[in-house]
Parts: sequence; structure tokens; C-alpha cells
Amino acid sequence: MASDLDRRVEELASRQHGVFSTRQVLLLGGNTSFVQHRCENGRWCRTAHGVLRLLGTETTFESEVMAAVLGARTAAVASHRCAAALFGLPGMRRQSVELTTLPGGVLRRRGVLAHRTNTLPNSQQTIVRGIPCTSIGRTLMDLTAVLHPRRVERLVDHCLSRKMVSFEALSRVYLEVAKPGRRKLVVFRDLLDARGPDYVPPESELEARFVALTREAGLPVPERQVDLGDGNAWIGRVDFLFRSARVVVEVDGARFHSGLVDRRRDADRDRRLQAAGFRVQRFGWSEVVDQPRRVVQRLQEVMSGSPSRESWTQGSRRRAEVVGGVDGAGVGEVTPGR
Repeated sequence: MASDLDRRVEELASRQHGVFSTRQVLLLGGNTSFVQHRCENGRWCRTAHGVLRLLGTETTFESEVMAAVLGARTAAVASHRCAAALFGLPGMRRQSVELTTLPGGVLRRRGVLAHRTNTLPNSQQTIVRGIPCTSIGRTLMDLTAVLHPRRVERLVDHCLSRKMVSFEALSRVYLEVAKPGRRKLVVFRDLLDARGPDYVPPESELEARFVALTREAGLPVPERQVDLGDGNAWIGRVDFLFRSARVVVEVDGARFHSGLVDRRRDADRDRRLQAAGFRVQRFGWSEVVDQPRRVVQRLQEVMSGSPSRESWTQGSRRRAEVVGGVDGAGVGEVTPGR
């Protein structure tokens, strides 16, 4: 018959993905003899030194991470790629277990990649799915030490666009741990310097790829997510605006632009933008990813003043009657709802 201690241990294990530590059993009122007896009668099993599992519970990525955290001699948290996977960041595979401990921490579990740090304030720790973990800001900073900077850049933009973290929170993380000569901090600082409090991140992977494409081609930096109108009413928010050339670029993911209604709405908006004096270019995933040179060539032609007729002349003939006498420097920009 299960004792009151058994029930308390089971309740604890249910919050920790089926695993718990010998130390936790002792804190609940048990002793080493009780632990040994439960292992011998088949109710519990040992998974690592000082870590136990309720027999019959499923082994998952979360349970493996939690067992590694419990097996550390001192406080440890999931970090780096492991933390990114727990947060559900794109492209982060749920298989590598990485932990960060303070000096003196010892990890007693095979297959665990250990990192040690001298600085891990409480503000940079959180709980994800019941597992102690570095905060999203600290996780992004740590990733600069193990991933290519371009990949981290996309993850930073992903988190910013989805409000998972703010620029201010990222800056606080940097300031709390900044020390001269640390490579990952140099990369992280550069990522922050390239952004800023008013930075508008790409809202999709396709937008991020387009930004990278324009940067590598040496094109002007476009403004992102800009509200445009025809001088009288709001037309919509566009993905990118090359302001000096009055070129609008929309990158169309199949998820949002594949339906007939979507295509008709896009075509109507393009006509209104063209009538207001903007030149509109649309690129799909296959063009941006598989034909980047063609995309760059089209943009260069349009911005040099020699676009194809289909992208410009259709609406330009109507520009005067729609825009009228509005000052050209401010034509087309209104706030939503006006």
C-alpha cells in the first residue's frame, strides 16, 4: 500500500516529467533505506547518480533535461540549444541536453554538454515546462557562442517579432554580463547595435531572408512594415519600402497569399499603391531562396528607373488624378484608420 511519502513523491514527479532526486526524497521526510527499498521492489529506478524515475513513466526530451538538472551537484539550468528547443524556437532540435552551472557545478550524466558561467542572475533564469532554464534573452546571447551569427540573428528577429522578448530586455542581459574580450558578447553586441529600440523585425523567415539578400547585394536598407495610403485613405501595411526610390516590396508566403480571395485582395492593393506613385514588386519563397540574383536584378532595374512596364505603367497614368496636389515628400503615408 502506498504511504503518504509515496504519494508526495509521485506528486513531485508528476511536476518534473517523472523524475526526482534522492535529495528531494530526503527533504520530503524519506531516508536512504526508503529509497533503496523502493528501487528494489520495482517502484522506482535509478537513471543517474542521485536521480530516480517512477517506473513506467515515459522517457522524453523534457525528462532527460530535468534529470540532468537534478543530477548537477549545484544549481544548474537548461541553456543554449537545449533552452532554445524548450522555448520552441524554429530549427532547434529537441535532442541535445545542454546545461549551464555556476563555478563548482558538476554534471554527473553522460551525454550532457556542460557550460559554466560566473554570472547568472535570477533575472536571467526562468521555468519552461517545469524545467529551470535560462531566460529567452540569455538563451539568445548564449547561442552566439555555439551557432553561426546569421542564424542567431534570425532567431533574435523571430523572438522580437513575436514579442517573446524586447530590445530593452536583450540590452539588460548584455549589460549584466558584459566583460571585455568575450567573443559571444562581441557578436551579441553587434546584433544589438544593428538594431535599436525602434527596430522593426521581419515577421517571417521569408522576410528575414529578403533582408539578408538585400544586405549582401549592397542595396539600400528598406524600411519594414510601413503603413501607406494614397493621400486620402489608408491602403495597407507593406512588407518593405525603399523610400527614396518609392519601391514597395511584398514577399508572399504561400500560407497567406495562396487563396483566390487573397490574390484578388493583393492585386487590388497593388493597383492602389501604383496609383499613389509607388512601384510594387512581389517575390515568393522560391524566388527569394532559389533565385536571389534574379530578385536583385529586378530590384536594381526598378530602382534605377527602368522597371518593366507591368510593374509601373499600369498605375502611374492614374497618379495625378488620385494624388492630386499633395506634396510629393509626404504622399502616401497615413496612419491606419484615418
